[in-house]
Amino acid sequence: MPQVEVNRSRHAGTRHAETRHAGRTLRLAWKLLPVVPLLLFLFGPYVTFAGKARPMDMWMDGARQRTDVVYDGRHYFITAEALKLWGLQADYDPDARRLMLAPVPEAGRDIAFNPVYYRDRVIVLMYHHIVEGPEDRDGLPVSEFRRQMELLAANRFNVIGMREFADYMLRGAPVPPNAVLITFDDGYESFYTLAFPVLKELGFPASNFLIVKWIDKPYGIPKLTWDQMREMQAYGMSFYNHSYQSHEYRPVNKSGRLKPALAHRLYLKDKKRRETPDEYRQRVLDDLTAAERRLREELGNRTGILAFPYGAYNEDLLHLAEEAGIELVFSTKEGINKRGQRVVYRVNAGAPDADAEELVRRMRHALGPVPDIRLKVSFGGAEIVFPTARPFEHDGEVWLPLETMAETFGIRFQMDRENGNVIFF
Repeated sequence: MPQVEVNRSRHAGTRHAETRHAGRTLRLAWKLLPVVPLLLFLFGPYVTFAGKARPMDMWMDGARQRTDVVYDGRHYFITAEALKLWGLQADYDPDARRLMLAPVPEAGRDIAFNPVYYRDRVIVLMYHHIVEGPEDRDGLPVSEFRRQMELLAANRFNVIGMREFADYMLRGAPVPPNAVLITFDDGYESFYTLAFPVLKELGFPASNFLIVKWIDKPYGIPKLTWDQMREMQAYGMSFYNHSYQSHEYRPVNKSGRLKPALAHRLYLKDKKRRETPDEYRQRVLDDLTAAERRLREELGNRTGILAFPYGAYNEDLLHLAEEAGIELVFSTKEGINKRGQRVVYRVNAGAPDADAEELVRRMRHALGPVPDIRLKVSFGGAEIVFPTARPFEHDGEVWLPLETMAETFGIRFQMDRENGNVIFF
């Protein structure tokens, strides 16, 4: 009997341990539950699809192609081979894990390539001086500027002008997907001699923020003339306020500490004190209104737009700009812009060592983190971005998210799962 009692005790202990273990497991699972959606978001696109392929008939303009289609509960996937129906041929390099798409020459079909990287937002690029060659470190070589502009065109970014951008920011007007605004600061003559020919060739508008006194009384690096600006206005170029004469660092205290003049009260050496708030206000208003007046006189400007010198601003300067009739202000802070924003962000694309490919790669991902893409798909040298489901390879076959591919190439489709048909139009 004692032996039987011992065995019962052991069984009871085992059951108790198992119950405790199960309880801990349940508690751990409950704690991890909120993290599951995040893990699926981060790693879900990298998981190879495990669904079942189903043969379906694909139709386009009377042509029929029978091929497999996969549905994972959220997205449809088709094989790269199926794109022949759209007039596309696929060349897959398994070593590089890259699928390159190109028009089928004999198909005689016009291919509409319109990738969407972001919607209802605008990336603003910032440049200053353009130079002839890389040996000149004072600006961006014109060859690199051309490369950047050509990549914008090849990747189907939509370059808009300042008026369209202002309507978007101030009045809620729409902008096309992948919208980009091109801006220059300081009014250098290289905008006319080197940048303008490239912009004109590609049909891109751009804006230049002028230090207006340097136009009226040229100083330092050659500046634009009013006549050159009037000539360029006919091709979509526009010109705005970068202050009249406040693009400089000046002392703000007795010890001579220097700060951007437009954004700070200055030290008055003759009076041995700083400007009063009223003196600072009047100086800034006089400067900004003088610049706006000359822009109206020479170029017919009607909208007050300002790029802060050195990107420096504060609440006082924002209020003073508004008081001077400035409707839109630009900083040098990096970011993508949404309508109604108070201060415009810009991306510095004009550094002497700027990398065109890296810039456009970041722009394709709306300036966010560039993910580690395991299988890349490109068309005409432009990489296709897959924001949700991602392509994958299985048994040597490349599978592509149907929704993203259809949107990218301007294809609409109707899925008839019951009868096993996909109709493209």
